[in-house]
Amino acid sequence: MLELVGAAVKYPYGARLFGAADAVFRDGEIIAVTGGEGSGKTSFLKMLVGAAETEGEVLINGVPAGKDRNAAVMVFDDGALFPLRSAAYNIGFPLRLRKVPRDERERRVRAAAETMDVTGCLPFAVRKLNGEERRRISLSRLFVRDASLIVIDEPTAGLSRASAERVWARLAPLLVEKARAGCTVVYSTPDPAEAVSVSDRIVALHGGEIRQCGTLKDFLDSPADIWAAQAIEPRYNVAICTLSDENGVLSLDFGGDRALNISALRVRIAEGYAGREVYAGWYPCTGEQPLPAIGGEDAFTERTVLATRTASGFLLTTEGGFTAACRDKAETVDIRPSACGLTLFERAGERSIMLDETVERR
Repeated sequence: MLELVGAAVKYPYGARLFGAADAVFRDGEIIAVTGGEGSGKTSFLKMLVGAAETEGEVLINGVPAGKDRNAAVMVFDDGALFPLRSAAYNIGFPLRLRKVPRDERERRVRAAAETMDVTGCLPFAVRKLNGEERRRISLSRLFVRDASLIVIDEPTAGLSRASAERVWARLAPLLVEKARAGCTVVYSTPDPAEAVSVSDRIVALHGGEIRQCGTLKDFLDSPADIWAAQAIEPRYNVAICTLSDENGVLSLDFGGDRALNISALRVRIAEGYAGREVYAGWYPCTGEQPLPAIGGEDAFTERTVLATRTASGFLLTTEGGFTAACRDKAETVDIRPSACGLTLFERAGERSIMLDETVERR
């Protein structure tokens, strides 16, 4: 089990990342840490294994991170390989540090190489291998020794799209196997598809802050802020609106002739925002009844300027910059969100102003 108690990364000039985080990651759980460049993913992972100066506590099975060097295994995004040494030497390097006998070391190295399908690379110097092979070599280190915590910094970093897909297709089921065996697995990625593919929970970072930690359903149903929503769907729709409450009708005014009746959401919206500008956010979705328009549905119809094929249909981008998911390609599309897909955020901090459903039922 991995536990954070008031944990934060300290820097010499006084900066603190992740602001006294509290979290528990259980045995057998897979955690994806996602966010854009500079969001703090590498610093967060280093904190987990005791490789960064930390306030508070980070505990691996009750022991402070870094105290037991066998408790965790981490692969960095650059691979940390010795370019002039053979692939076999690089995979077995952690075993050399632990003085594992040669015969046992060679056996484990070959088994790990087979796991990542790089046995043919073992005799060659790393500098002679291509990018995908080097990445597979570094990832093979995950399998040469047992650990209760596995940490991987951007497993497909620096690879072409085709190479990244091959490496991830090989690695992902292996991480699931490790989790089933009781390991806690944490990996970082800027790719939303990788983040949601095998993870049980997601940690979304931005600007050195944890914006949200939860399941994919949590992110879809109740994104904590705009950054959290965009971490798992970069095409998340955002618009500036005015929230109005007149004559018993709660409405969202997009400007011009565009307004929606959102009275059905009244009990889920925090008080004190009527008459103020807010952000309206919603994921591209299909097959859901859109919210009723005030003054005509045609006002929310926009011309399609880009159609991107997906496994389930198309993502249609409109002239206004909105994205809608549709089963079929169309020249125009209704961009209205549905009641279950709409989230309102405050203008200042971009935090959600939607009440939790448990609050609603009280």
